[in-house]
Amino acid sequence: MKTWTTIGLVAVRELRERVKSKAFLFSTAFILLMVGAAIILPAILDDEGPGRLSVTTSAALSRTALDQFETASGGDPVLTVSTAGSDEAVRVAVEEGTADVGVVSGPELIIASGEPSASVSLLASVLGFDRAAAMLDARGISLEDLAPLLEAEVPVTPLRDATDPEDAVLASFGVILLYITILTYGQWVVLGVIEEKSNRVVEVVLGAVRPRQLLAGKVIGIGLLGIGQVIAIGLIALAASTLGGDSVPVPDAAPTAFVAVLLWYIVGFGIYGVMFAAAGALASRQEEAGNATLPFTILLTVGYLVSFSAIEEPNLVVRILSFLPPFAPISMQLRMVNGDAALWEILLSLALAAAMIYGVVRVGERFYRGAVLGQGRKLKWREAWRSAEG
Repeated sequence: MKTWTTIGLVAVRELRERVKSKAFLFSTAFILLMVGAAIILPAILDDEGPGRLSVTTSAALSRTALDQFETASGGDPVLTVSTAGSDEAVRVAVEEGTADVGVVSGPELIIASGEPSASVSLLASVLGFDRAAAMLDARGISLEDLAPLLEAEVPVTPLRDATDPEDAVLASFGVILLYITILTYGQWVVLGVIEEKSNRVVEVVLGAVRPRQLLAGKVIGIGLLGIGQVIAIGLIALAASTLGGDSVPVPDAAPTAFVAVLLWYIVGFGIYGVMFAAAGALASRQEEAGNATLPFTILLTVGYLVSFSAIEEPNLVVRILSFLPPFAPISMQLRMVNGDAALWEILLSLALAAAMIYGVVRVGERFYRGAVLGQGRKLKWREAWRSAEG
């Protein structure tokens, strides 16, 4: 039987076994439900129209001030103004909660307690500007005369554009998704290897296929499940955005984010899936899986933590990590979504990752071959390596 045919059969077997498990079905349904809810619910909860700010004043506010507030606030919140007979009546209205803010003689703004909100601070600025304009007008000075002085600002030029908030959300989602999927499906590889060792199924299987074929088929089969889940998450996110209409706009970087996550999941699982399989072969019980895979879990977690801490502005550390294969799947995805990675950097990172995958497959296959038939006790890496020589 040809090598790739055998690998394909092993991969299909893994797919069937995992798809039939309740754990996979439940976790997939739960993740898809959470993704859809995370996109749609904020739009539903935020679809209540603009807020309102009720103002009670002891003297009428100028039309100019009201218009300036509406322009500056963009119509949110909507200002509702009522007039009380005196400053004391205004204070009572604020204390009793019938007004959010009061305007008394001075003018002075009063609120019930705490710090003023952004809307109250904006109203204070508008009223202060309106008062200054009235004082200048009384002295025969127009705002047009002062305009050149008011507009004499020193320009600030950024060396690069800031990360779009929507792109930052996509990047953070990609970082989390890659970390969870690579780690989760890597653990499935480990548990699958240990399960086959413990019930001696692997002895029967290796009577028909080579260890290299079994390793490749297992990693590819479980990896395909992860690819399917990533694609399903992307489709659910797109469907949720479509159902949300204009209230849930699709960010411009969404296609790039989807391609980046899918690409780097494949690369990342190619690296970690093989390492996890080799580590799983060293263990004899599921309780030993955590210790066996700890070094690789730490590598993946370091890339995740460093990348997540630099979501909005990738730094030099993230740029360096994006070229190191164990960290590139998460770090380079982040840079791609943020538009911070040049094409040559992406290609170089992929080339280095491909080289590591080749090396990991060669070395990992030897550890796997030397350890997978070990029964009854946990093997050390050196023992597995020497066992493969025989």
